[in-house]
Amino acid sequence: MEISVAIVEDEQHCTDRILSFLEPFGDRLKTVTYNAVETALAGMEVERPDILFLDVMIGDKTGF
Repeated sequence: MEISVAIVEDEQHCTDRILSFLEPFGDRLKTVTYNAVETALAGMEVERPDILFLDVMIGDKTGF
């Protein structure tokens, strides 16, 4: 079973850290990343991830 994961984060080093934590499970995960709220909102409609890692503050917007 493949689990879809989305990461919404505007700082690349934070995205890289999350990806490194997920690496051992890579064969069971489908991962997509977004670095802006607008692209994440559009992508969420298409991807419908099972798990979401969401930055609280993205530029001048909030993840909530």
